[in-house]
Amino acid sequence: MPEQTNDMEKNDLNNRKTQWYMAVTPAIKLEFMEYSQILDYIPEHLLNTKALQIDLLIIKKDSDTLIENEIGSRQKI
Repeated sequence: MPEQTNDMEKNDLNNRKTQWYMAVTPAIKLEFMEYSQILDYIPEHLLNTKALQIDLLIIKKDSDTLIENEIGSRQKI
């Protein structure tokens, strides 16, 4: 019986959704702190009327401002 309980606990852990955005959102805000005046953050933005959603949508309000950052910079190909 203990083996069954252990397997059930493992399945329960595997079926849980990781709420990683709770850590990523503050980290992204910290990374883009100097651009806070031109960025809006919308957590858990719904993409459709169904269950589709993204964890974080970042909207750049000023298209003329260049973001010089490893995450936000535009790379030329």
